[in-house]
Amino acid sequence: ADIDYGTSGITNLIFASNNDGKTADEFKNGVAGTTNTKDNNNQVLGVTYQDGVKLVLGDISVDIGDQKKQSFLSNYKHYFEGIADNGALLTITTDRKNSGNAYTDDINVKGLVLGIISELAASSSGASNTYTYNVNLAANSAFVGNISLQDNSNVNITMNSGSKFLTNVDKLHLQKLTIQGNSLDTTQLLLNTFEQTNTIIDIATLGNDFNNIPTRSNFRLLEIGSSTTQSGAQTQADS
Repeated sequence: ADIDYGTSGITNLIFASNNDGKTADEFKNGVAGTTNTKDNNNQVLGVTYQDGVKLVLGDISVDIGDQKKQSFLSNYKHYFEGIADNGALLTITTDRKNSGNAYTDDINVKGLVLGIISELAASSSGASNTYTYNVNLAANSAFVGNISLQDNSNVNITMNSGSKFLTNVDKLHLQKLTIQGNSLDTTQLLLNTFEQTNTIIDIATLGNDFNNIPTRSNFRLLEIGSSTTQSGAQTQADS
């Protein structure tokens, strides 16, 4: 899909393997003036989707200090021109496979993903499902936003040269992180995030280059690898 989105409105993408068994006939027979579409409940035309993920694309406001905010897209969208296909802001391709209760999503991103990835509710048959998300960020592409996935999810991210991964999640666990073309141009380090050709992971500022970084009280953690116990010691992350 080639997707263009702007500073107003949102775009919802739902990738699901099950639903609640209802059909769109509920929409036809609904109360006049209602649509039986409830984004917050993952319901579209009367059908509630389950066992998967939802990607919400849309602009965000970035805190620039002094209780002022600015539009992220208004300030950064031009850095992603010509990266996605057919003049879009984002080209995303997905492939979902399942084997028993194990689901695997291969997701390729070209351009800018700005928004929120969250899990869908599990169906009664999906309570014991496991989920693997293999995300490939193409060269000079970016994911900016929030990730809220199932506890039994494995997230593997591949970052190609010049790509950016920015999130404000308090704690994020990646099963595997692969960085391609990981040379560092130190002459660019004082440029803003998206002016750099360096590959960048930012869990602190969410790309805030407008002003001094706002103060905050919480500490953010990015954990990579699996948990192991070494010689009876406390459980630790491999890396």
